[in-house]
Formats: sequence, C-alpha cells, structure tokens
Amino acid sequence: MNRFLLCAFLLSAPVWAELPPSAYDSFRKDAPDAVVMKLDKVTTTPLTGEGLAPESCHVVVDGTVTGVRRSAHKLKKGDRVRFAYDHTVHTMGWAGPRVMPVLAKGAVTPVYLRKTAAGGWEPAAQGGSFQDD
Repeated sequence: MNRFLLCAFLLSAPVWAELPPSAYDSFRKDAPDAVVMKLDKVTTTPLTGEGLAPESCHVVVDGTVTGVRRSAHKLKKGDRVRFAYDHTVHTMGWAGPRVMPVLAKGAVTPVYLRKTAAGGWEPAAQGGSFQDD
C-alpha cells in the first residue's frame, strides 16, 4: 500500500528539472546568430498567471548591432533588431530553466538569437542568451 501511494504521488506531481550549465553552452553554440548589441529601448508589460510572481513580465527589446560573432541571417554592424521574451519568476517550489533577466536600456551585451516562425527574433539560449559562452 505504501509503495502504491508513493508511486501515485510521484506520478501525479508535475516534473520540472533545472538545466545543467553545459545545456546553456550548447544552446549558445547552436544559436544561428551571435551578436553584441547596444540596447536602445526596453519595454516591459506585466505577466499574470498561476504560480507567477508579480515581477514576471513580457520584455520587448530594440537594439543596435555593434558587433557580429556569427550570423546565419546576415546581421551586420548597425542593423536594428527587435526581440521579445518573457521574464518569468515563479513562486516557491518551482525548478526549471534559468530565468531570462530583464535587460537594461543602454547596456551593451552579447545576444544569442534565432528567428521565430513568424519572422521575428527571440533569444536562442533561454536564460543563457545574454552572456558569453
């Protein structure tokens, strides 16, 4: 009976796992576009939902490419790029991928990007998208 209850509990609980640091290295390595950007504008909109902390938000960043490490989409210095992502902060008891930070206007940072299905841009390395490999 105790084994049955333990199995039932384990199977009914949601399963989230933290990613090892090497996963972010791999995501950055596989990103089609790796650039350095000056962040010209950062706009946030609050996100709400069950299990989300009040500081969770949708982030839209407008920036200018100041350096190109590699670009499958032919980005070049001076190009303006807009990308968006969610900064999701979960309440206690949640484990999962590294949270993407809210970037600061005026910062110059590495950005690992990929194209979305709709033709826009998004971070390619989850929580490791804005740091060097």
